[in-house]
This record gives sequence, C-alpha cells and structure tokens, in this order.
Amino acid sequence: MDEIGTFERKPPHDLTVCVGPMYGNESKWLQIVDFVEHMKLEGATFVYFYVGVISDYDRKILTDYVRTGDVEVIDLHDKYERPYYAWHLITIQDCHLRAKYHSKWVSFLDLDERISGTKNQSLIQLLNVQEPNVGEIQLPVLNIIKYGDVAKEFENVVKLKEEMIFRKWTDSIDPTWNASKAIVKPEKVSLV
Repeated sequence: MDEIGTFERKPPHDLTVCVGPMYGNESKWLQIVDFVEHMKLEGATFVYFYVGVISDYDRKILTDYVRTGDVEVIDLHDKYERPYYAWHLITIQDCHLRAKYHSKWVSFLDLDERISGTKNQSLIQLLNVQEPNVGEIQLPVLNIIKYGDVAKEFENVVKLKEEMIFRKWTDSIDPTWNASKAIVKPEKVSLV
C-alpha cells in the first residue's frame, strides 16, 4: 500500500503499442499480421488498433487477434462524421489513457512504422534497463515503403511468401532521427 492508502499494482503488460487510425479501401491484412508479429518479437504483449472503415477480411484478421488476447479494436465513429485522418491526435490521447494502468510502457505507431531495440537486445530489454524515473524515450522509426497493393485475402503459403512485407518491400527508409517516435510510461506522462 502506498502513502495515500491505495494498492500499487504491476500493470498486466510491460509494453503496449497504440496503432494510429486505419481507414481506406486498401487491403491491410498482411500489414496487420506483420506489424503485430514484429511487435511481439520486440516484447510487446498488447496492441490497440483504432479502426475506421476497413475490409471485412481485415476485420476478420483483427477479430482473431482479439480472440487470442493480443489486440483490442476501438471503432471510430461519432455524430460529427469527421474524416478518419482527423482522429489521429484523439486516438493518441485515448490510447494513453487506456494504457495508464494497463501497461508499463506505451508506444504510438502507424501501421507502416517499425521500431526495434538494438542489434543485441529487443525493445523490451532496452526498456527494462531504463532508470525508474525515466518517463519517455525517443527511438528512430523505420518507415515501410511499399509500391503496390497486397492480395485481398490469404491464398496459399507460396503466394504469402511472395507478398511478405519484409521480402517484397526492401527499399524501406533506414531508421532516422528525423522521424523518431516516443515510448512513454503512461503513469509518468500526463499528455502525449
């Protein structure tokens, strides 16, 4: 118990990722899978997806991740019918509040962005060695450049291997400090 009589609890997740709003007609299922699996390899155990209008197949992929407990989907809609790109700052603040007692660290990324630890350690290992008073770190982001659309749905393993993001789109921009992203401890940061 702390000095004001409340119980301090360890959040259930050490690293959560908030994904910027997704919208549009472009097929995103492969990007979703690639993103979630990459972040799992880096030590993330939960991902919030903010969704406008996406295909039924993309929704099916997200629903399966919800079933496994890896993801929560927040649908974007309101009475003012704002364009989905106008939701970006709102979703960042919403995710920060959702994660406040849910995760020790929170990252805010778009579906086409990747962050990683160093060559010798995963992202979660890098975060775990931070001093307790650190509330935010900045990391360079890798933007995944793509030159075409992916198949609308999974067809077969051979086709999947041809479409894999890390195999197909190798001309991605190297990580750069000109495009860095923050990872924060939500209990130490009041506004992102």
